[in-house]
This record gives sequence, structure tokens and C-alpha cells, in this order.
Amino acid sequence: MTVGNWAWSPDGKWIAFSATRIYERSIYLYDLWLISSDAQRLIRVTSAPPDDFAVHWSPDGTRLAFWRDGVGLVILSLESGESTAVGIDPRFNFTLEGVK
Repeated sequence: MTVGNWAWSPDGKWIAFSATRIYERSIYLYDLWLISSDAQRLIRVTSAPPDDFAVHWSPDGTRLAFWRDGVGLVILSLESGESTAVGIDPRFNFTLEGVK
């Protein structure tokens, strides 16, 4: 497994991370995973394609925010399993003044 970024949950009980199992596919596509702090539970949260990476926790620990290739910023509820695209177009190129 190749791990990208990772983040501790606010309560310190879980680590969310992006990773790919290189033996599953011929190309590197990242999924989101959760592992308990005692390393007893490993949960796959998303399954590529598309590529999911750059994961962060909400302050209350009930949601994950991450980047989905071709979609942009996505919010995933860990309670309902529902994901919502925030609407940031990943094709934008931002400059200091905010002009393309």
C-alpha cells in the first residue's frame, strides 16, 4: 500500500488517509481509508476511480473533506455515507488577485 497524506481525527481515535494498493490496479488511484489508533480496524471509505486524496477532518469528526479528481472538493458524511461536491471547479488556475 502506498500512502499519500493522512490526518488524525479530532478525538484521536482514527487516522484518515489516502492510499493505493498497487497490486489492485495497473495505475495508481488513491482511495480514502480509516484506521483506528490501535490499528485494530481498517476501513476503506472510497473506491477508485476516481482518485481521492488530500483528506481532512471536520472539527466535529463527523465528516471528511477531500479532493476528488475531476470533481474538486468533496464533503463525505461518515454518519450517512453521503458525499457532496462543494462546487469548486478543479480546472481553475488561481492567481494572487484571484483572476485566471
